[in-house]
Amino acid sequence: MRNRLAHTLNAEVTAEDRDVFLSIGMFKALRDALAQPDIPSMEPIDVLEDFARHAGLAYASASDPHRTLWAQALAAN
Repeated sequence: MRNRLAHTLNAEVTAEDRDVFLSIGMFKALRDALAQPDIPSMEPIDVLEDFARHAGLAYASASDPHRTLWAQALAAN
């Protein structure tokens, strides 16, 4: 999907793309929780943008000096 979107000027994010992102349990749960009390948009582009934020935060947290504490907390669930 990344290559299709990056190398095609008129690429569209499809419902199938959306479903791939939403099949990632932790992403879907966090996305739903952050939207409370509302329901997050199911528009494919909105899901892609939410996933980009999620992935960016995940990469940033990898450099956090307390990253092992977060990993232990997430592994416990």
